[in-house]
Amino acid sequence: MSWLRTETADVVEELQTIHGRLRDLARHLEADADRAPYPHMTRILRDLAAGEQENVRGVAARLAALGRHADDGADGIRGEARNAWERLVHLQDAYRELLRQLKVLAVRWEGEHPEDAALVARLRDGALASRAIVGDLLARADPHALN
Repeated sequence: MSWLRTETADVVEELQTIHGRLRDLARHLEADADRAPYPHMTRILRDLAAGEQENVRGVAARLAALGRHADDGADGIRGEARNAWERLVHLQDAYRELLRQLKVLAVRWEGEHPEDAALVARLRDGALASRAIVGDLLARADPHALN
């Protein structure tokens, strides 16, 4: 059924959106690492940011292979949080939104665009692991401490 097919231009647009979300997520992680109250939290957030930067480069490379330049775009960092706990909640929400999009695309593209489906499936697996790490940090953070 040709009317159900996903056009390459649509794939490129979705990848562009994913690139922006990953880029913003990496920036959030870096900013939060700079303000983390404990050295181990700083290290963990920086490691997660490095992983997201690697994902950003991977999506940018795929966009280049499809003939599209990856936008650097405006920063979508959310509003100010009062403490590390709130910043982690924002990160958890950002991962949740990203995962929702990646799950849908992995299934939708599986038959028509297997290379792109494999890419978003890898990104989804990595995001699941990162979200679990953020969830662990969140569980250990004090929601009442102002910093």
